[in-house]
Amino acid sequence: MVDVNNFKQVNTKFGHLTGDTVLAEFAALLKASIRGSDAVVRYGGDEFLILLADTTIIGSEKVVDRINKHLAKWNIAGHLDGFQLRASIGVAEWHDGESLDEVLDVADQKMYENKTLQCGTHAIHISDDKDSRNEQIGLGHLRNPTQTTTDHLGK
Repeated sequence: MVDVNNFKQVNTKFGHLTGDTVLAEFAALLKASIRGSDAVVRYGGDEFLILLADTTIIGSEKVVDRINKHLAKWNIAGHLDGFQLRASIGVAEWHDGESLDEVLDVADQKMYENKTLQCGTHAIHISDDKDSRNEQIGLGHLRNPTQTTTDHLGK
C-alpha cells in the first residue's frame, strides 16, 4: 500500500487541478516501476495498491528501488515549487488461508507506521511474520525484515 505524503498541501497550495495532475503522474511513476504482470490501482484519495504477482521480498526490493529513483527524478525536475513528493509504503505478504482484507489491514498498518516515522523522509518497513511464499502484495526494501530505515530522496 502506498500513500502520497502531505498530499493535502498540494491541493491547498497549488489547487485541485494540479493535485489531480500530481496523482496521475504519481500513478504513472508507480506503473513505470513494476512489471507487466503486476498491477497498480488507486485505492482511494492519495492511496494506491501495488500487487506483485509471484514475487518474493527480494523482488519487491527492486520495485521499491525503482520507485525511489523515479521519485528522486520527479523531485529534481522541480514540478512543484517548494514541494517534494514523498511516499509511505506498507508491505504485507499474502499467505494461504488469509483473506484479502487481512492482508490489506497489515499493509495499511505498516504504511501508517512509516508515515509516522518519516518526519519528512522516505521510509519503508517490511514485516514478514510468516514464511516467505511466492504470493506477494505490497512493497518493501530492507535487508532485515524487522528493521526500519529512512532514506533521504534527492541525494
